Amino acid sequence: ADQMEQYIDEGGCNGFMMLATDTPGCFNDMTELLVPELQRRGRFRTRYPGTTLRESLQEY
Repeated sequence: ADQMEQYIDEGGCNGFMMLATDTPGCFNDMTELLVPELQRRGRFRTRYPGTTLRESLQEY
């Protein structure tokens, strides 16, 4: 989370592509550890604007 914040703050990126190719628990770690930490820091949304995926994607 620290490194992701640093990249964003320095203007070095506008998003991340997460790949889980080696570690079986990688997606669990992202959803149970990384996402909540980023939400706590205000860097990841806690709500979605629509009730469907289509509605949420139309916001962007």
